[in-house]
Amino acid sequence: MLTLTSLIIVVLISLAIGAVVGGLCVKAFGSQEQHSRELEDRLAKAESQLKDYQTEVTQHFLETTKLVNTLTQNYRDLHDHFAQSSLKLANTDISREFLEGAAKGIQTKGSEQASTLADPGVMPPKDWSPNKGTLSESFGLKEEEDDLLMATVHGRQTQ
Repeated sequence: MLTLTSLIIVVLISLAIGAVVGGLCVKAFGSQEQHSRELEDRLAKAESQLKDYQTEVTQHFLETTKLVNTLTQNYRDLHDHFAQSSLKLANTDISREFLEGAAKGIQTKGSEQASTLADPGVMPPKDWSPNKGTLSESFGLKEEEDDLLMATVHGRQTQ
């Protein structure tokens, strides 16, 4: 049988082996836990940076909106100043005609665009040739129309 001394030696050796195996297990599993903590910290930091960036972008657009509104108001003030100054400094008939013409021009511009878009005869330009092949520089142009156009642009009369 085992003596008391041999029993104590076996228990101490088993305890030492158990401590070594336990230490290795703690080291193996403890590093994964530390790694997961590091990943969680990095994720929290990235989320914080994203939130700060989103706040900064929101502030930027709010400031941009404020500046554009200020610019629009300044433009209106400048336009009103010019209109009032033209009434005071220029001939009143000419000033009124100018202001009425500007007001009519603003109204007719939008209606012209709407009527042009509603016209079924107006088609967008084609980016392909009706025949096989690619478009040439002279496709669909007539020389007489070119000459007339050039004369009109340069302010000359054609005969």
